Amino acid sequence: MPTPTGKITYTHYLYYASPSEWSSNWSDTETLSNGSATSAPLPGGIPLLGTASVTASYSGDSTYGPESTVATFTVTAGTALPFSLSGSPLTIVAGATSGNTSTVTVTPQGGFTGNVYLSCALVSSPAGAIHLPTCNIPASVNITSTAAATAAMTIGSTAPSTVTTTASGAPGRNGRVWNAANGAFLLCGVVLLACCKSSRRRRLWISFGVLFVLGGFIACGGGNSGGGTQTQQIPGTTPGSYAFTVKGAFSANGASQTQVTVSVTIQ
Repeated sequence: MPTPTGKITYTHYLYYASPSEWSSNWSDTETLSNGSATSAPLPGGIPLLGTASVTASYSGDSTYGPESTVATFTVTAGTALPFSLSGSPLTIVAGATSGNTSTVTVTPQGGFTGNVYLSCALVSSPAGAIHLPTCNIPASVNITSTAAATAAMTIGSTAPSTVTTTASGAPGRNGRVWNAANGAFLLCGVVLLACCKSSRRRRLWISFGVLFVLGGFIACGGGNSGGGTQTQQIPGTTPGSYAFTVKGAFSANGASQTQVTVSVTIQ
């Protein structure tokens, strides 16, 4: 018969007060290699004291049908975490590019060795905060002995800034000049209309005089232009207290074994 192919799905269950209170807290799917598959022991979390079980389900392939089996066991000890995490609090000025790292310490327990995969995320911020800070942490640290390992979590934030713009011309004044010009032409029209209805030469000369005066006013006013600058303040990251969570796992993007909250204060 050919070597089986396909996948094995492992599911871990915890038993609580009664047989009806079973809860799944971890699952893992592995592809068969040379007819077998192995999963790390309970990478999703350490079981509580008491009865627990792991179900291994085979998907089947073109030759073999699906199958599953259940292994039930009792946990009497060994609930200690494989490692612990701690992180130093941090106070920085918005936009800081130095002194903006928190030291995350990974301390092995119970003889644990191996890679610890790290991730971080912002979990708390002041109400209405803008330009939220970000975090960046190495993907993993390697525990090779009983000594702790450290990783630097870098906090990114946005500094306040100003933007200055230069305006060519003064729109408000130009608008007033053109309004005055329109009014002047209207006045001239009224005066000329009056002149047409009157045969008195004196009124005709007055009308021409008004036209010359208004023409000079428009020429002087229309030739003026202004300019100016406007300064706009752009706020940076909102000052206040923020919280980041750092998680440690047995695999990249795997289930968290333990986590720590790191406090960051933005000034």
